[in-house]
Amino acid sequence: MTTGDRIEVRGASVGVVHSNGLSERIDGGHYEMRDAMGRTIIRRQAKNSDRPRLLRMIE
Repeated sequence: MTTGDRIEVRGASVGVVHSNGLSERIDGGHYEMRDAMGRTIIRRQAKNSDRPRLLRMIE
């Protein structure tokens, strides 16, 4: 099944851009979600569950 999401993994950093333009990124121990216009919706310390959740989108 194709979701249209774009996923990028570079070392410890993981980023996903969803087909609707929403993006999620983990970098430097922080989680950030932005809307399609690039506005920050959430910025917080990354949880242990964030990275595995984003990486599951690769499968």
